[in-house]
Amino acid sequence: MKKFFVETLLFFLLLCICLPSNSYGGKYLDLIGSQIKQIITPNPNDEYKNAILFFTADGCAPCKALERDVFLTKEFKDFIEEHQIDFFIINTTKNHKTSSDWNVTSTPSIRYIKYKSNAQAIVLERQVGYASREVIFKLLKKLYQIEDKQ
Repeated sequence: MKKFFVETLLFFLLLCICLPSNSYGGKYLDLIGSQIKQIITPNPNDEYKNAILFFTADGCAPCKALERDVFLTKEFKDFIEEHQIDFFIINTTKNHKTSSDWNVTSTPSIRYIKYKSNAQAIVLERQVGYASREVIFKLLKKLYQIEDKQ
């Protein structure tokens, strides 16, 4: 019995270590819409900030693929940190009101926005469905006017 307990414990420890974590600088939001607005809205400099809202759902295979192929990569994490782009993940399964507020009807869905304090967010682009890393990076550079490094 003791051996079974130790093996089970080791299995779960290995599972936790091997599974990818959400350590890409994103803020995972299982909050209601008003709480999300409180996080997104404050901006003391009163300058527009860039942000990506990634709407996902429990059991959504394309969402998981998009996370794995794009959002969990070191390249994406480095890119959003370097260019000061806020990244938010909203689980639509748990946040129906927030999904409705942003007119999200299917997942995965991405909103590329600009926002500042005391102002409505400006949606620059809406993207629905899976997109490759190349497509997302090209769109980010275009929308946020980021030059390629030579």
